[in-house]
Amino acid sequence: LKDVDTTDLRFITGNNVRLRAGPSTNSEIYDELVLGQVVTVLTKKRNWIEVMCEYEDGKSMSGWVFTRYTAKFVK
Repeated sequence: LKDVDTTDLRFITGNNVRLRAGPSTNSEIYDELVLGQVVTVLTKKRNWIEVMCEYEDGKSMSGWVFTRYTAKFVK
């Protein structure tokens, strides 16, 4: 099995972590992410990261989550 590059991947460390339109708690909520969900990091801004979420139906959505509710994979 080839090593997966997890550099840009994070997993969600809380339940109902809000995926938002922008890096602010005042931004519109797009979705709620679940514990253990894997997201891809696009950009960072202070305490927020912009992530891409892939859904089972093949669709994807990007939005912002508070960095505190994410964790890096440890090898």
